[in-house]
Amino acid sequence: MMDEQLVARAPRFPSHALIDLRTNRWNPFSKRSAVLLDMSVSGFKIQLVDKAVLKMNSMCYLDVPLEPFGILSGQRLVVRAQVKWFDPEGLRAGGVFVGTSDNERLLIERVIAAVISRESGL
Repeated sequence: MMDEQLVARAPRFPSHALIDLRTNRWNPFSKRSAVLLDMSVSGFKIQLVDKAVLKMNSMCYLDVPLEPFGILSGQRLVVRAQVKWFDPEGLRAGGVFVGTSDNERLLIERVIAAVISRESGL
């Protein structure tokens, strides 16, 4: 019998923020709107607003406005990510953040803290 390894998954937090997804950082036509359904320090789940196709293991960029979370008015978090799954029927996708800098990781943690404080009513 093979040994089964359990993969620890970081806790995920619901968000429902409107974000932009880019499949190419410099091409303005590669931008799609999406709802950030949930996120963790290591990954995300989104629902696309319009029909699109995302390929497994493809790279993309999530462009998250920080002002709705009460963080750095007018600023955005742009983080590189890898698509791990895509549901073309539900237009949902999920993946992991790739090569995040210390600053990006700090901003992700601040977004999560803002989501937690909203849910707890603080």
